[in-house]
Amino acid sequence: MILMFQKEVAKRIVAKERSEDYGLLSVIAQLGWEIETVCEAGPQDFYPPPRVASRVLRFRRRSDAPEEKEFAAFLKFAKRAYAHRRKLLASNLSMGSESRLRLESILESMGFSKTVRAEELSPWQLLELAQKNGSL
Repeated sequence: MILMFQKEVAKRIVAKERSEDYGLLSVIAQLGWEIETVCEAGPQDFYPPPRVASRVLRFRRRSDAPEEKEFAAFLKFAKRAYAHRRKLLASNLSMGSESRLRLESILESMGFSKTVRAEELSPWQLLELAQKNGSL
């Protein structure tokens, strides 16, 4: 697919972990698609000129993208992970102290601190966490 987005939305779609623009939209898009920037389109490229700049992105379906059923379960997990952006990932995902200790243990086995936040994990690392946690 080749799609045009408002530039700010396009930046969020292709953002990398630990960046200001990275979030749930980035994770969802990048887990299913290989995304590349095709070109920029400024207000001068349209009549009448809009008040925003645009960016054209190319989406190619990933061969290793999760199946639809797994993706639906992952989406619920990811929404919980990003529910409160400033909270620790284990806090967002846990349903009690036992659950939190389990999540912290899984995170540490993956090489992360128990104080990691959702925006520090790549889409594939978040998927791995969901699998190890039994959420999929």
